[in-house]
Amino acid sequence: MKNIIRILITTLTISIGYLPGVLASQTNSQFAAIIDAGSTGSRVYVYKYNKSENKKLLKITLLGSKKIKPGLSTLAGHPDKADKYILPLISYTEILIPKSQKANFYLLATAGMRIMPAQQQKNIYKKIKTYLNKSNKFNIKQITTISGKKEGLFDWLALNYLNKTLQPGKTIGALDMGGGSTEIAYITNENTAPGDIVNISINGNNYRLYSKSYLGLGLNFARYQYSNHTNCFPKNYPLPNDQKALGNAEQCISELNSLVNETHRVNIKTPPIPKNKKIYALSGFYYTFTAKSLHLGTNTTLNTLKSSAKNFCESDWNTLTKTYPKDKHLFAQCFNAALSYSLLANGYKLDKSEQIYAKNKIKNQEISWTLGAAIVDSIKTNNE
Repeated sequence: MKNIIRILITTLTISIGYLPGVLASQTNSQFAAIIDAGSTGSRVYVYKYNKSENKKLLKITLLGSKKIKPGLSTLAGHPDKADKYILPLISYTEILIPKSQKANFYLLATAGMRIMPAQQQKNIYKKIKTYLNKSNKFNIKQITTISGKKEGLFDWLALNYLNKTLQPGKTIGALDMGGGSTEIAYITNENTAPGDIVNISINGNNYRLYSKSYLGLGLNFARYQYSNHTNCFPKNYPLPNDQKALGNAEQCISELNSLVNETHRVNIKTPPIPKNKKIYALSGFYYTFTAKSLHLGTNTTLNTLKSSAKNFCESDWNTLTKTYPKDKHLFAQCFNAALSYSLLANGYKLDKSEQIYAKNKIKNQEISWTLGAAIVDSIKTNNE
């Protein structure tokens, strides 16, 4: 069979192309339901695509998505509740899939489940699979926890697919920030970090992709470790230990450098990012940069980010709550800005004066790593 896709620990070979024109008839349509089971919640994305006679990928369309909270990992020790947990997502998906069709089903969990003991994961997944087997709407493909490396790869695929940059010399790097982990993926010719390299063949073009995830450097997991650090929260914010925060961004960044570079060794493990390489910052980075209280915006520099963090952290907490009463993440914005700066400037060593592009959507479609997983699924299906 030609163009067989093999996803290995270190190598993924893919054949991808674009074919202009109108989508094929409904009878030729394929569907995929992919659940992103993250640390703070789970969201199903339902995609539609079509088989192509010349084995090239047609347009992948997002039919809809639905999110539930909290994360799947909260079911640790209670696998018997997994069916009720997932029910809203399954019911939503079944509505979107035509009666005569089935959807390839994936539940792909990330950071929240990565920290759970393997047996507890298996118990939850077994319950979900048993529940899904009662439905005639799904071809169950995978119910599993994916590696951070694969998550980074899917980020990169989704971003470049939407941006029409799956072409030699035009690809864009992806920076993702979730609640539990952070990912980075970009093309590199460096020989360092062989265990984090993914070799990809796309439409006959070969790419060497660095894809790395750091579990524990997500916004929530990292903040939990610094909950009582007085420098990392706005001035006079009440900390869990009954102290009042001092709000010193410079000191917070210095403290976070230890987590980023001494604990996770980001500055040592990351191959040099090519100069003038455009990189988009997604998810948590985007929400941090666009927080009204930080006054940044989607295009900013690290120098501006640091200055904004300093101004915000030094602001009085009582004043901030009156100025931004609707920001439910207001208490964390000092830490979020400091962590983003520490990771990008001192971990990945991005140029402090170069533009950082924060993105959430391209042409009104959310940049979700599940689209990368859908791309892989569509190619597998197209070659069957």
